[in-house]
Amino acid sequence: MKKLTLHLSILMFCCLGAKLFAYTNTPTHPWETIQEQNINGVSTKLKLRENPSLITKDWISIEFENKTGQSLMMENASYTIDCMVYNKKGGKLIKKGRIASRSASELLDKSLDSPFPSIGLDPGFSTSSKYPSIVGSILLSAPEQNKVYVEATLKLYMKLSGQDTFVFNWEEIPFNFEWSRPEPIEFSDLYQQLDQLLKQPAYSTLHHYELLSLLSVPEISKGVNALTLVDALKKRTGKEDGRHAIVYHLNDYYKEEKIVLDYYENLLKEKDPNALEELSKAPDIWDDSFLEPLIAQYQDSNIGEMHRVMDVLYTHQKAWIKQEGISAVLSDLILYKYEDIIYKEPIELSKRELFTASLLLDMLGKTGNKEIIPIICPFIIEKERILDSGLVLDPNSFELPRPMRVCDNALEALMRLENMNMIKAYKKEKYKPPYENGEAEIIITRIRDNLIKDFRKKGKICR
Repeated sequence: MKKLTLHLSILMFCCLGAKLFAYTNTPTHPWETIQEQNINGVSTKLKLRENPSLITKDWISIEFENKTGQSLMMENASYTIDCMVYNKKGGKLIKKGRIASRSASELLDKSLDSPFPSIGLDPGFSTSSKYPSIVGSILLSAPEQNKVYVEATLKLYMKLSGQDTFVFNWEEIPFNFEWSRPEPIEFSDLYQQLDQLLKQPAYSTLHHYELLSLLSVPEISKGVNALTLVDALKKRTGKEDGRHAIVYHLNDYYKEEKIVLDYYENLLKEKDPNALEELSKAPDIWDDSFLEPLIAQYQDSNIGEMHRVMDVLYTHQKAWIKQEGISAVLSDLILYKYEDIIYKEPIELSKRELFTASLLLDMLGKTGNKEIIPIICPFIIEKERILDSGLVLDPNSFELPRPMRVCDNALEALMRLENMNMIKAYKKEKYKPPYENGEAEIIITRIRDNLIKDFRKKGKICR
């Protein structure tokens, strides 16, 4: 379900903490300097360890030597490392991604656990944080072949000030290397480490990516069963302690195991907040026993929690849609709790109330109750903007963006109730990303306006 490569956009922005693995520098993997520059008594080097693999976690570094005898302030800095992985030199592209995207406050952080990372360059040697090695290992993982060929590009900008102000600006430093598959004995060592990570949770985003990386490799995770994973979940309470990495693995390999289904049924009965979030990330984990506690929670919740419950219910709508009365119960609860908003004409509502209405429309569309279509129809002409397009549009993905206007919410609710294939409808309207900056919002708005026009033109609904 959730493959490792799908998480690369998240990796680009996470503030990571704690070391990934215990493996450190070894004589068998010496460093090699790829690029070096000297300016005003400061040396900058890009260094790469020979023959890196998943087990070689400290394998890429940006090293600085301050020979000026004084501390220098880093006024501004950033760097990125992008990689393209091929099955061999000049061969087929396997995958690509960004393994680093860091700023001044993190570039020289020698300890990823530090709450106050250094932004100064003290006399002597300093190295970049472990971030690129850690995230790079996650991206590159364990290749199927003995070796893969990696083409990478580093971009680095760093402005330093002391007696003088000067800049390092590596606009594009290309480099390449081979990434190796671990040896069989090394897989055994990595499994032992995975086992320890599952038993000893740590509250850090990095801990999540450690687990994600190791669980994604069958040779490492094959010894982990559903009981071990459920026990590991019971030891964790927060979002940043590896719960989601474990949930993804349960969804992919143990979705029908009784111990997993019983675990989530109990969480739902206890109204544990983790249950809704995790079931939304694990769409294949479902049992009919979930329905009763979900509806009970839905009845007693505020609008935010109702919305989260409804998302889980809608994901599994086929399991309950034919059961008499459930659709009506779900829609009636919304109409009863928020009748002072949903039954009003849109023009009578404040912007804050229209925002609430947009959430209600989204939920109503997921109930499956077609009898409420006349209640939704008045909102299909309300073009008040609810969300900033910059927060919801991804021009590089075909995944449909979230609605920006109230009418967009009404449109999608009606499409769901009419059992329309939204992606097919958008493709029919020539929605074909990627687009240049600024184009996506214009094109998507035009498409939605056309779809709204078609709904009204047919005369069947929303005349």
